[in-house]
Amino acid sequence: MSPWWAQGLVYGLLFGFLMTLFFRLDEDSWFPALVSGPISGLLFGTVMGLTMSRINGRMLVGLEAFSSVELRTVARAAARGPAPDDLRLREAAEVLVKRRRNEMLRTRRWSLVLFSVLPVIYVLLAITQKQWWWWLAAVVFLVFLAYLVTAPGRVERRLVVLSPRQVKPR
Repeated sequence: MSPWWAQGLVYGLLFGFLMTLFFRLDEDSWFPALVSGPISGLLFGTVMGLTMSRINGRMLVGLEAFSSVELRTVARAAARGPAPDDLRLREAAEVLVKRRRNEMLRTRRWSLVLFSVLPVIYVLLAITQKQWWWWLAAVVFLVFLAYLVTAPGRVERRLVVLSPRQVKPR
């Protein structure tokens, strides 16, 4: 697992770049955008790096016995593709998916509220301020909402694929 600062760097660079573009759309000059965007990225990256590192650390508890190659295989199997033939890796992937499901269920209520309210706010801003990028923000958060609504089904389908009952006899 990457250290918190590396995760934060990835999140922060992406967010900072997007916020720089957003601030540039809102201003006549690049200067405010080139100041506000990187500061936003630094703050967002720090918070997200620490948060995601903590969450990822909880996900990997008990999987320390696996090598880094095996952990990559487990993470890949937990997300997509065929289940590993190695029963240890398959069981570890199943554990990882169950932990992700539990984390998702723990935060689901507030996530659904947030991602339901934000598109409404952005649509109202688009109508009242007549700025096209608010429509884009509304669409982005509607995509997040669709992801959240469909996530439980995807997780359950992944668990079926990883289930020991799906092991093919040799």
